Amino acid sequence: MWSQSAASDEVSAEQKRRNSEDRWSIYRLERAPIIFRGRVVSARDLSDISKTNIPTSLLIFDRVEILKGRLFTAARDRKAFVISERWCDGSCAGRKATADWLPGKFVGVAAYPNTFADPSKAAEATTKRVVYRGRIDAMFGPCDGGFLSERALELLANPDEVARIKREVAPRRAH
Repeated sequence: MWSQSAASDEVSAEQKRRNSEDRWSIYRLERAPIIFRGRVVSARDLSDISKTNIPTSLLIFDRVEILKGRLFTAARDRKAFVISERWCDGSCAGRKATADWLPGKFVGVAAYPNTFADPSKAAEATTKRVVYRGRIDAMFGPCDGGFLSERALELLANPDEVARIKREVAPRRAH
């Protein structure tokens, strides 16, 4: 998705790869209105993954530290309730949400404000069936948001490195 600028010929292949990954991380960091770090308390599937290609999960975090944006309820109790939608091509049958979100692990998350018609009800994307009623602080879908690497969180805290990468690693041009 990203290409190197003309002045990057003397950069090693490993550094080019890392720069490219960093550029993608910067893109995700800039797009996401909410970024936080927290400990995964639980992750559970809300929809039947054998019957939908967009499974919905509820992720609960505690010890939440907001790094960008605002989660109104998380500021009080340092918890976050996040609805996750992910693609499934049928190969995820039998795989639980906890496979990606291990309880007890501290992770960085890029999320978006809750956009459900009723802010306290999560509905499946395809069937519109309500699969969860309760607190929903944020959400993310299959193509936006989700888990952030430690490197992405380092970049968030280092504007000088972000500026360097933006200068040296140009976005790929459409052919």
